[in-house]
Amino acid sequence: MFAVFEKIMEVFFIIDIFFSFNTGYYKRGELIMNRRRANMHYLKTWFLLDLFASFPYEDLINLNGLTDELENYRQLTRLARIIKIFRFIRILKLLRVLKL
Repeated sequence: MFAVFEKIMEVFFIIDIFFSFNTGYYKRGELIMNRRRANMHYLKTWFLLDLFASFPYEDLINLNGLTDELENYRQLTRLARIIKIFRFIRILKLLRVLKL
């Protein structure tokens, strides 16, 4: 059940990246809707965090069969925890945007 929820979240995060490239932003109280400027702003601000948070690392790890080696598995588990922190930050960003 948790794996299904994880996949759904990955899909939503990837869709959010697409929408973020097509959304304006505020600068000094003014809404900037110029697509090129909005894209550059997104690339300079949230894009890397969004990319790290939405990348399906677990699938990549399983495809390479790296989970068979215990030490690699421990390191990858630590990486997965860090990734989850990125996802949590993204959720906080969403809550801020929605003003919840």
